[in-house]
Amino acid sequence: MTAALWSLAGVGVHAIHTILESQLPLEKMLEVPPAAWLGKVRVRPAVRQRLFKSPAMARVAERLEGDCRRLGQIQVFPGDSAWPSRLPANFAPMLFLKGRGDAKRALGKVAIVGTRHPEPGATDWIRRWSCAIAEAGVAVVSGGAMGVDQAAHEGALQGSGDTWAFLGCAIELRSASQRALWSRILDSGGSLFSQFPPGVSARPAHFVRRNPLIAGACDVVLVARAPRKSGALYTAQAAVALGRVLFSVPGEPWNPAAEGCNNLLKQKALPCLSPQDILETLNVPQSAAAKDVPSPKDPLARALIARLGKHSTDVDRLAIELECDPATVRARLADLEIDGLVEPTGTGDWRRVGTPAAAERSAR
Repeated sequence: MTAALWSLAGVGVHAIHTILESQLPLEKMLEVPPAAWLGKVRVRPAVRQRLFKSPAMARVAERLEGDCRRLGQIQVFPGDSAWPSRLPANFAPMLFLKGRGDAKRALGKVAIVGTRHPEPGATDWIRRWSCAIAEAGVAVVSGGAMGVDQAAHEGALQGSGDTWAFLGCAIELRSASQRALWSRILDSGGSLFSQFPPGVSARPAHFVRRNPLIAGACDVVLVARAPRKSGALYTAQAAVALGRVLFSVPGEPWNPAAEGCNNLLKQKALPCLSPQDILETLNVPQSAAAKDVPSPKDPLARALIARLGKHSTDVDRLAIELECDPATVRARLADLEIDGLVEPTGTGDWRRVGTPAAAERSAR
């Protein structure tokens, strides 16, 4: 009954609860058209009009089941093993799933969200951070959209970790740019979730409804890059309302692309300067966070580690002291960050992981 009602456009969570709590015989409600029992339930006129034109719920449920079977989707309800374990049951009466869902347990789940239009350099480091988080055994959750979302999913796949996408449309209605990524997510054992039944296309309002599911399914939410009106801020609001840990990546005060992130830092968010901040919050064991991290064999990487072992330094100074161009230094620092050996300070400098702030100040 729940699935049949949820599949009808215009019938929301409140209406479903009202109908199911009406104490009418469920068998009768399933087998006869709603027009026969609508007079005994109190729902909004728009919902009443939609249901009045519908066939019996048993026929609607049968049609929905056939569509899901044809498309390789399953219907998941609160309490099912595949239902996201952290997601409150009242967030959606059911979900549509392609993949394993929460059958594959992780050390935690982190949502990485942000703008669809980040700067090219931003997507690079989002991908690297997501890779480091996934390598530590933590699942990465996002919304599958272009920009920050897709960079987060791609990084998790590079780190051979679990990744979930919560979509703002029916699972089968992916765009051409999303098709390859969806296949990679599913091939890796990841999952695609949607609260929208087959055939429902994306609309702006759908993403506002979808974003709380991303926050609800996770332990930690990271807003990686967001301007002032980014839809990712709805995910941040949901995280605060749910009591989830909310992180935001600081940005330049003069950069409009970082305005949303910086405003979050003035409110409820914690600053995130490296993946280690998230892993420490999740109490991921050090052995898991640093597993299989080799000592750098590249001469430049060894020189950077030695230099940053004394105090933090910016890229240009490192390039001058090591007689190397800044682009190469940045590339090596990015590799060392993924290995968990160095981290940005948030002020333009880099430091070796574990370097005390007091030691940095005294060294300066």
